[in-house]
Amino acid sequence: MLAPGLRIGYLLGPGGPLMNAMVQKTSDAGFSAPLFVQEMASFLLDRRITEQLRAVNAGIARRRWR
Repeated sequence: MLAPGLRIGYLLGPGGPLMNAMVQKTSDAGFSAPLFVQEMASFLLDRRITEQLRAVNAGIARRRWR
C-alpha cells in the first residue's frame, strides 16, 4: 500500500498478447480509476516506490521475527 485510502491494483509484465488482453479486458469492464487517482499513483510509483518498498519489506522482516 502506498498510502492509506489509496488502493490501486496494477499489473506489470512484458508486452505481448496476454498484456494486451488484460488491458483491453480492464478497459471493457470499466475498472479504471478516475484520472486524478491514476495520476497520483503514477507520481508515487515513478518517484517513491523504491523507498516505499524498502520500508514495507523492513516492516515485514521485523514482524516475521517476533
